Amino acid sequence: MFTAADARRWVLFLPQGLFDDAPVGGNDLVGIQLNRGHDQQPEWTSFSPAYRALYAPEAVRAALAGDPRHAQARLHDIGDLRQRLTRQPNVTVATACIVTPAGCDAIDLREHSTAPLASDATALRLQLRLTDRGLGVGNIDVFVNGRNVGRSPPPAMQNGAAETTVTVPLDPEQDTVQLRAYDQGGDVFAETAALSLRGAATPRSMGRLFVLAIGIDHFAAPGLTLNYGVADATAFADTVKRAGASLFPSVEVTLLTNAQATKARVLAVFDRLAQEVRPEDTFLFYVASHGVRMSDGRFLLIPQDISDVSSWDAVAQQAIDETLLVNALSRVRARDSLLFLDTRHSGAVTADALANVGHETGRYLPAASSSVQEALDSYDNHNGVFVYAVREGFEGRAPHASDNLITALSLGEYVSERVGVLARRRGHDQDAVFKAAQSELRSFPLGMVVSAGP
Repeated sequence: MFTAADARRWVLFLPQGLFDDAPVGGNDLVGIQLNRGHDQQPEWTSFSPAYRALYAPEAVRAALAGDPRHAQARLHDIGDLRQRLTRQPNVTVATACIVTPAGCDAIDLREHSTAPLASDATALRLQLRLTDRGLGVGNIDVFVNGRNVGRSPPPAMQNGAAETTVTVPLDPEQDTVQLRAYDQGGDVFAETAALSLRGAATPRSMGRLFVLAIGIDHFAAPGLTLNYGVADATAFADTVKRAGASLFPSVEVTLLTNAQATKARVLAVFDRLAQEVRPEDTFLFYVASHGVRMSDGRFLLIPQDISDVSSWDAVAQQAIDETLLVNALSRVRARDSLLFLDTRHSGAVTADALANVGHETGRYLPAASSSVQEALDSYDNHNGVFVYAVREGFEGRAPHASDNLITALSLGEYVSERVGVLARRRGHDQDAVFKAAQSELRSFPLGMVVSAGP
């Protein structure tokens, strides 16, 4: 175990590399050294590029309790991790220019830390060079100031190499830009060196609050029926709207329930939000539906119009898989976001598995997963345990100062601890996780303390 000097970040790991870390992170504190020949420089990589493969809190906990079987099974699925890390794609930035109405002004990559941003700069255009080192080349993610702002499919490779151009939307004032190139299986990634750009400091104004809440009870396939998805999404939207009303200039809520929550409609709303939401705004996403974890580890979110459940392939075709979800979320430009994933009827989907979505979007993630029994019941005959904990947090149970301001970190940490306590009171086994994906911990306001609802 290694604990950072800030006493908030820690990482707990097995000798083979499987790890657990603090809600506010720690996977970048340690890593793996990849030795090469005696005349070659070794490579070093943090746990972060292999997050999907190595993040295994359940296996670590079981090993500490004396049961190595979970870790052995996970390591068997991973295979030779060191070989995979040495064969991950290579990605470098060949050229860069800052897009303005007058054109695209080239910047010297050797001096990027001092590159100024013109007041009319709109984007950064990067030419990338990619090399396949044996695992293929998969999706390319662009991160600005720690959050994913765009996922692109891999370019066509010729003789194991390719060049491609990406356009990166910029925030005002200051930007740190970094790109990830995944292997074809999406398990490990390589990163470019960070590019830092600096603009003129301007006062930051309070943006708007956008909320997308989805709740489904009745699906096209009758056997998937839930009882409290609609009630939970409605209660979440109402609580957040009341909490944000006196803090934000406006609160824009989109609530999709039952037949409104089809795959096409959900993606269409994300398309609209991608056009409307600005970097200074805050975005909250809540979904109460089924979640499924495929045998290859992919997370699937089940929309209302899923009708064919005859096979896993049929389900995957109709569902919103995690790649599609990450892509949709990355196009919403809000600097401040929380993703509330309240998956049900999904014993195979633990909250730990959902943390991949937070890591790949760079967004704060309070997530819950329920046993089948919990999914078919409520905590108080009104809401499930996850939303009940969220309501408690906004009603003043989450830590707050005398100004009654509820922040992302205080709510996330409260909900993650409270869900297990509430579930055990009802004799259920339910877990929750709060992950702050960004390495530089930064909280932001969500709303003011509100009175208890009905």
